[in-house]
Amino acid sequence: MPDASLGESRLYELMRGGHFTLLDRTDDGRVVRAEEEGWADRVDMIRTSAAPPDWPAFLLIRPDGYAAWATNASAPSEQLTAGRAALSHWCGPAIVERVKSERHGTL
Repeated sequence: MPDASLGESRLYELMRGGHFTLLDRTDDGRVVRAEEEGWADRVDMIRTSAAPPDWPAFLLIRPDGYAAWATNASAPSEQLTAGRAALSHWCGPAIVERVKSERHGTL
């Protein structure tokens, strides 16, 4: 991923934490809001409308700067389903799912 201005910050500055980064360019930040509790320990969630206009609406960036997943899905249900699937695939299960698995000895 190339570096880009995201308003007052730059993408690479926001990626310094060494986590995956989820960029949500929707007006209401619906995917970031829905997912930040489940993956906040492993994913930096960024809501921005200042990303380059040719970038997808949702973009999951690996810690090494490569794009792991992106979508321009327009229906909110598609966005949430696709976002959760990508986060689970690349970053492991959500915290709530991990706690349930640990209680039942399936982790």
